[in-house]
Amino acid sequence: MLSGWKYAGLVLIAALLYGQAHAATLTGDTVTLQVDCCGPGGTTDTEVVGQGVDIFAFGLPGAALEFDLNAGPNGLGLIATNTYGVQISIGDGVPTDGRFLLTDLDFGMGHGLIGFVFDINSSNLSILELTPNSLTLGPAVPGGSVLIPDGIFLSGTFVTQSAVAVPLPASLLSLLLGLGLLSVLRQRV
Repeated sequence: MLSGWKYAGLVLIAALLYGQAHAATLTGDTVTLQVDCCGPGGTTDTEVVGQGVDIFAFGLPGAALEFDLNAGPNGLGLIATNTYGVQISIGDGVPTDGRFLLTDLDFGMGHGLIGFVFDINSSNLSILELTPNSLTLGPAVPGGSVLIPDGIFLSGTFVTQSAVAVPLPASLLSLLLGLGLLSVLRQRV
């Protein structure tokens, strides 16, 4: 038979585990990146987000752009790196050139994308379109070219918000703590 203190401890542990919030993340999600450059359609890649670099975009001869879609301590960071070794330019006057389209962004647990905060933006990209599950970055002027320096050229954080109001489990926590304390007091009497 469990003593009152042991019972109260188990109830507290269960309440704390139940009360843990589920954070938004792209880990395990299948995401599509389209880079509009170098002619019609550019290059498109669809990958499952995991640790490290998730997507390699090859659009220019020998050029590689790497995208890590769950960077940072909370997994909501984006880091894009030019691994070609020299600065490259995408965009040749076509209005859609120079765009980076991230689609199928499913942050899980009802979270939707509501913003993107730039940390590094050495290519002077702008947010062209933002929906709960997509982000389009590109030149502020349609048809303008985008200069992509060697190394990290884009870094930022996805800003998400729960689409559904999720009640905090504080009432359940209070109930379980109260039951545990009653158990302790009952055994003392």
